[in-house]
Amino acid sequence: MRLEYGFTELLLTSHAGLPAFSYLLKAARLPALFGPSVKTIPDHSIYTTQIALLALGKSDFEAVSAYRDDVAFRRMLRLKRLPSAEIMRQRIDAAPSQLEQNLHEACLRILETHGEPLAHKQGFVPLDFDTSPMDNSGAKREGVSYTYQGFNGYPPLFAYLGEQGYMAAQQLRPGSQHPQKEFIPFFKTAVSSARRLTDVALLARMDAAHDSDETLQACLDEQADFIVRGNPRHEDPWKVWGSLGEDKEHFASGPGYYTALIDERHCLSSGDSVRRITLVTRRARHGEQLLLTPEYALESLWSSLDLPVEEVFDLYHAHASCEQFHSELKSDIGLERFPSAKFATNAHILSFAQIAFNLLRLLGERMKRNRPHLPKRLRELNQVRFRLRTVMQTLLYHAAVLTHHAGTQVLKLGRRTANSQWVLAVLRACPG
Repeated sequence: MRLEYGFTELLLTSHAGLPAFSYLLKAARLPALFGPSVKTIPDHSIYTTQIALLALGKSDFEAVSAYRDDVAFRRMLRLKRLPSAEIMRQRIDAAPSQLEQNLHEACLRILETHGEPLAHKQGFVPLDFDTSPMDNSGAKREGVSYTYQGFNGYPPLFAYLGEQGYMAAQQLRPGSQHPQKEFIPFFKTAVSSARRLTDVALLARMDAAHDSDETLQACLDEQADFIVRGNPRHEDPWKVWGSLGEDKEHFASGPGYYTALIDERHCLSSGDSVRRITLVTRRARHGEQLLLTPEYALESLWSSLDLPVEEVFDLYHAHASCEQFHSELKSDIGLERFPSAKFATNAHILSFAQIAFNLLRLLGERMKRNRPHLPKRLRELNQVRFRLRTVMQTLLYHAAVLTHHAGTQVLKLGRRTANSQWVLAVLRACPG
């Protein structure tokens, strides 16, 4: 059968999930947060457009140009008009310094209204802190410098809350800045934000970059439980092993290896004491391969928990989920490389991305609640969260027709289109 091409006057959209996205974004109350404006396009319209584009995986300013004649896109976001790429860039460049603080407040309002951070099986709500260098090599951007990953870029600092991984706080930093520098104010902001969202006890988890008395003391001062990976610095595993003598406390052993446990308390300079768990392993072979000389390895954790050692390590290993969250921000939302040469503008863009990230995560939660509309094979999957790309491809990028009749706009999905029943259930759960 021959295939021909042409145009239709029907108002089509490839972003049927935007009404649900817009419904969740209303909780931010952006018009009230940024006040009235005499400008043709108010500030809150500029910011709404930028957040929506990021949620669609488009991080450059020029992306808005493709949507300026898209009536359905504008209507579903409840905007009177869209800015040009040039106006969007200029307005975000000229935004006041308190924009990031206002966007952070908007993000918390959304999560307070629609989010419920999940606790893990031990009853704590995890609050994970981590940095993730973003490669901006070859770009002449303010603040880009050599990162610890061996390329030029930025190493933003993130705090993720709950098993779902809501982004509770973020901060863009110059490339060469050490993660611990100015970390304590960020830590206190993240803890304060997390406590607005949940009454359950928090468990702060950090890697060895934050192994310092200052961090441990801040956790104690904020009355937050914590697990911080120890930095061995100048500790020699061989010497530590030798210092244990013959009466080593057994932790684990098997063919060719033996792991000893040191579970003790250390005093901080303030006089407070914290628990330090150290595992020292002596390995004489790898599989069937005997080693000429034994290998020694050391792993340690600082913690406020009185749980068994195995559970403390299991809880810390779950901190690795941060790598997936970083990947979603970089590859799904598309924010590996920043769009502006100005550091302040890129910091604003990261704040917009925080809102887009959390809105997509919330949409994923609603998709989970409507599993009965899925095929049985997918319905029985017990996922903690959907990856952002799944939310974008299944919900936001679903095709539909937008019609107008008797003063009412109707978004019509294809009855036999893949996942249409699932998408419709989510849209009905987010009334316009």
